[in-house]
Amino acid sequence: DVKPTSVSALFSDNSNLSEIIGIEDLPVENVSVFMNCFSGCTSLLDFSFLEKWDISSGTDYRGMFRNCKMESLPLPALIQGNVFDYMFSGCTNLIDLSGITFEDLTRNSDGDNATGGMREMFSGCTKLKSIGKLINRGALRSTFYGCSNLSYIEEFNFGYDVYLRAEGIHCSEETARKRLSSFEKLINSWEQNGYNTEH
Repeated sequence: DVKPTSVSALFSDNSNLSEIIGIEDLPVENVSVFMNCFSGCTSLLDFSFLEKWDISSGTDYRGMFRNCKMESLPLPALIQGNVFDYMFSGCTNLIDLSGITFEDLTRNSDGDNATGGMREMFSGCTKLKSIGKLINRGALRSTFYGCSNLSYIEEFNFGYDVYLRAEGIHCSEETARKRLSSFEKLINSWEQNGYNTEH
């Protein structure tokens, strides 16, 4: 049996697709690239088939569910990869991702791993209330943009060394450290008081 290693853009932009018969049996255990697999599938609301998918070989989750309109996703407790950019961007009905750990395995911001990170991973998730653990070692940009209802993140490790190196390109290390300190205080205030867009 042939087992794919990529399902990139497999159903991308099929806005009228509401059901995929037999998709739970798709052999994805060797798939490393899930990029844009369901991006733009605005009519597909039932993702229960994910309970039978083994996505443990995945490395590239860019835009996997971008602009989908489901309320929930039965994802595994641990998702590891090298790039999560736009994974849930525009999922305006998504409410809860608690209990799930997203771990970016990127080790540095240079060379082959330059694309690693969580850029706009949850941007536009206006109803999202809760996220599990985020372990990030790559790039962050507008990761939570528009998440006006986000009130809980179980744990957020965003890679201090990567942040300082990236900021150091545009400002002094001292300024970068001050910005990082302010960001830490913001995250701590979310944990204690809930998310507040005025902070």
